[in-house]
Amino acid sequence: DTINLLGEYNTRAFRFSLMPFYARHYSSFTDYYGSYIQYLDECVNACEKAGVGMIVSFYWTSAIQDLYDEGTAIALRDPESKTWDLMARYTAFIVDRYKNSPALFVWEFGNEYNLACEVGGLGDLPAWSKRPSRTEEEDKMTAQTCNAVYKRWVDVIYDNDPSHRLIANGDAVYRTGQNGQAFKDQASSGGDTKDNQYHIANFLNPEGEKGEMNAISWHVYAGVASNQEGRE
Repeated sequence: DTINLLGEYNTRAFRFSLMPFYARHYSSFTDYYGSYIQYLDECVNACEKAGVGMIVSFYWTSAIQDLYDEGTAIALRDPESKTWDLMARYTAFIVDRYKNSPALFVWEFGNEYNLACEVGGLGDLPAWSKRPSRTEEEDKMTAQTCNAVYKRWVDVIYDNDPSHRLIANGDAVYRTGQNGQAFKDQASSGGDTKDNQYHIANFLNPEGEKGEMNAISWHVYAGVASNQEGRE
């Protein structure tokens, strides 16, 4: 009914998180996998009938890393981690399953990872973790970590979707010193030039070996847009 209502209001597309938000909720995916896929199939079919597009956003949080008790950042950088193994297999499955659907508009990695890069906190470990604590080396997100995992993720999509839909990272608008903080450029860490902004935008929307992240994602919030000088 909700999707039909979106169609009646001529909604072109909606964005949604595909995976659970917290690791403790992953049982809804692992223990009820058949029902999960059935409901997702029904949602895609309903969108096709209603003429509503879907922006499929995969990994909003560090829930998979917590599920496997791996470091938030190091698990994304390491192509041998359990986290990346699940991400790669699940991405390939979803993309291959729905690649022929006209309702699928955009494949999106996650939600605003750039906001955590260089300045984000480490957060608390889940109660079941056997790790003594989070560490800067294993858990602190950086632009370099995002660049590495985005490249691998883009290639998984290109392997499974020959139509080359839009592919995005899901980032928010970049901080005024995002490039300077990412590359330890003290001259621009307090405020990037336009060239700096182009540089960080290209770095966080990279090309893999087989394809590229071909859609820029900027989530602009009220009160923020007025401070984004030069970003138009």
